[in-house]
Amino acid sequence: MKILHINTYDKGGGAEQFVFDFVHHNFEGLYTEIEAKLLVKRKKTDSNKVEILPRPLLSHTLEKFDKGVHKIIKHTFFSDLSVLKNIHSTFENLQKNEFYKQADIIHLHNIHYDFFDLEDLIKIAKQKPIIWTLHDMWAMTGGEAYTFDNENFKKGIGKTPYKAFHPLLNPIIDRRQSYLEQKKQVYSIINELEGAEKHNFVLIPVSNWLKECLENAYVFPQKSDNISIQTIQNGIDTTIFKNLNQRNWNTKRILFFNSDNPYKGAAVFENIIPQLNQDKTTNFELFVVGKELSKTVLNSFSIDSKIKMIHLKPIYDRHKMNELYNSVDILIFPSRAENFSLLVLEAMATGIFIIGSTAGGIKEQLADNRGVLFENGNPKDLLGKISVVLNMSLEEIREKGKTASLFVRENWSIEKMRAKYVDLYKKILS
Repeated sequence: MKILHINTYDKGGGAEQFVFDFVHHNFEGLYTEIEAKLLVKRKKTDSNKVEILPRPLLSHTLEKFDKGVHKIIKHTFFSDLSVLKNIHSTFENLQKNEFYKQADIIHLHNIHYDFFDLEDLIKIAKQKPIIWTLHDMWAMTGGEAYTFDNENFKKGIGKTPYKAFHPLLNPIIDRRQSYLEQKKQVYSIINELEGAEKHNFVLIPVSNWLKECLENAYVFPQKSDNISIQTIQNGIDTTIFKNLNQRNWNTKRILFFNSDNPYKGAAVFENIIPQLNQDKTTNFELFVVGKELSKTVLNSFSIDSKIKMIHLKPIYDRHKMNELYNSVDILIFPSRAENFSLLVLEAMATGIFIIGSTAGGIKEQLADNRGVLFENGNPKDLLGKISVVLNMSLEEIREKGKTASLFVRENWSIEKMRAKYVDLYKKILS
């Protein structure tokens, strides 16, 4: 069985880690032997299983002027010209790729960073079955990766207040409505292809929340003939991320990842740290990873403050991340937009008790008292939930963390996730 994966990069965030692990896993013995390769816009590793998807010179040239000429051309009436609609020559270059010719299934991931011609999905679908794992909302919006609480994607309205966020990054001319209509048309044509079967184009939302969004999206065909949806929740490597059962310190330790990424909502927690510092009975150690806290927040740490702050640089090695997780008791995760967070799964697997927002699939991950949820974007509610958890004993916090760890091992391991994909591959090819 030969599976060709396509993603923007081979190294980066959660989606990149997901597909890189998938491609490099030895599937021998898991129902059948699978050979996999990955095509990317830009290669960042030296893996021999990863290749760059070729693009024409015009595509590369316009990309270099992304803040100016590219946007002017791409987002004006010139984009209606057929040469610019097919600017990346995706299908033509796939036709020249030997592994594409042999591939049984095309497995898409993130294709929304200007390297893939969306309309070429129709041509590919006429030749090969397609699985598309949705790591965010882009497949159903006018271009946003997430629309937060805005539901215009359900109403057929392309514009939202979030065009400044990636991957849009403030286009000179806003053509989100056109892109929304383009997606609707592409899915409609694929859905009506003659001779196609329902499992020839399978969309895989990685959370039940995203599945519900997709089913109610304007772009998704009301009557699904050749397109199907199947939720396969993310899994993580529980041989790396595991509870080492070494928590023997006497002061609660809180972990917080501080980031400028607008999706991660770091400011929601950062802005309430001074209030926590004002309470002289509050006693915990705060581990901050990534960006340093603002000067205003740092100045709130007085000499008599009972909160000890430790700042750490970003950690990229997964084994070192596991050590960090096992050095704390609680994770504050205030993300404003999330699908089915790998970071949350990793932390849960190591026995951390999580205080997370109600964004996206986090509700599924922390359901049934596997953590504590606070209202997305609500600092007052977060402050209240932190107070509740800090009033719990260390024994209770750690016991709840152990329960969450066992749940991840039993339900969200990467092996169980892969087995579901292999079952889907077999079903498609049967």
